[in-house]
Amino acid sequence: MPENLAYGCLFCVTGKEQRVADQIQLFCPDVRALVARTEKHKSYCGKKTKEETIFLPSYVFFEAPADMVPYQSFPREHVIRFLYAENGVWRLTGDDARFAECLFRYDGLFGFSKAYREGEHVRIISGPLKDMEGKIQRIDRRGRSGQVRFDFNGRSIAVWLGFDLIDSVTESG
Repeated sequence: MPENLAYGCLFCVTGKEQRVADQIQLFCPDVRALVARTEKHKSYCGKKTKEETIFLPSYVFFEAPADMVPYQSFPREHVIRFLYAENGVWRLTGDDARFAECLFRYDGLFGFSKAYREGEHVRIISGPLKDMEGKIQRIDRRGRSGQVRFDFNGRSIAVWLGFDLIDSVTESG
């Protein structure tokens, strides 16, 4: 990330995350704002589908000029509060900043990773689960998902991320 940009996060009314992100981008064109979403496999009445869900409800992440004062520039509708570091600065640091960077790398959508069976194990070869491989807690092969644990805002959060099984490594491209 360029030195003149930083990541931040705000807490908003649950269910209004996308609206808040859209309003920020509308009023502040030099800011990217997004909601953390994931794709999951879903089965209903024997039909398998994919669905997209918000996996950190009430949070909106943003990438903004480091010298910006977001609480003065951003629209306030549905915003509860900005997240601040101990020193009162809005910029995310450490693991929180690394998580936000990963989130922006995938444009806010942790879609399906690619994986294949290696004996009794599932091996992740691409996608968000690959980036978080060291933090995978459990694999549900039947549900084609992996539980990833990460730290954000002083809490440990477990999230299930989906993967697609392929026949061999050569299929991944």
